[in-house]
Amino acid sequence: MAFDPVPGVAGSTAFTEDEHWAYTLRKLGGGVIEIELTDAHKKDCLDDTKRWYADRVVFDLHIQLQITPGQSDYILPSHVIDVLDLWLPNYQLPTLDVDSFSVTYFTSLFGSWTSPQQAPMPYSDLVQRLQYLEQIGRIFSTDRAWEYWPRQRRLMIMPAPRTGSFGALISYAIVRVASSSVDTRDLDPQGHDFFRRKLLIEAKRTLGNIRTIYNSFPTTGGDRQMNGAELLRQAETEEAKLNTDTQNWVRGNNIIVG
Repeated sequence: MAFDPVPGVAGSTAFTEDEHWAYTLRKLGGGVIEIELTDAHKKDCLDDTKRWYADRVVFDLHIQLQITPGQSDYILPSHVIDVLDLWLPNYQLPTLDVDSFSVTYFTSLFGSWTSPQQAPMPYSDLVQRLQYLEQIGRIFSTDRAWEYWPRQRRLMIMPAPRTGSFGALISYAIVRVASSSVDTRDLDPQGHDFFRRKLLIEAKRTLGNIRTIYNSFPTTGGDRQMNGAELLRQAETEEAKLNTDTQNWVRGNNIIVG
């Protein structure tokens, strides 16, 4: 059974974990003052941030699921938190010529939409044909419902697909999932901002705890007080604001003019 990830396209915010951590240290004053955080602290902060991001913001990706004829249950990889959407291969009907993922206007049934040798049909004709395909699919029970149980990582497709992989012919479903395997190189701009803010919060909380334990150190001019309590206060305030921002954030819709 295959679970090949569908490759994504990294944007301008394709930063590695090391680059995110270097940014965090700079925000804490690294390069000017000493920051008492080790590589172990770095790992802890990144792990805590990725768990928070996967739960509160959602890191979604697409995987390929190999379909087996007559099989309803599929166990998904351990990094899958939830299934967000599912696209199944279409099930061929004798009188219809459709492609694997319902892009019907690229088939011979709607060839006049794509062939320059034929006059294009009106848009209403395409709409009627798409509606016909949807209705005939319901009549012949080619529509499939699905349900996901996160604790067992179990995806059930109902009724069981009647078509699938035979020898060299392999059929795949495309599954959009919420994943716990957060890849910082594939964050969109807003997700990038949320991730960096949370990472800085975790670093402040860790550093604040250290500086609270050792709240002063001797210098030639006398004991110097550490700012552990202030860092903890900042972390709590910034986290409350971040949680509010993630709850209220909705991607803007493009305005179509014309």
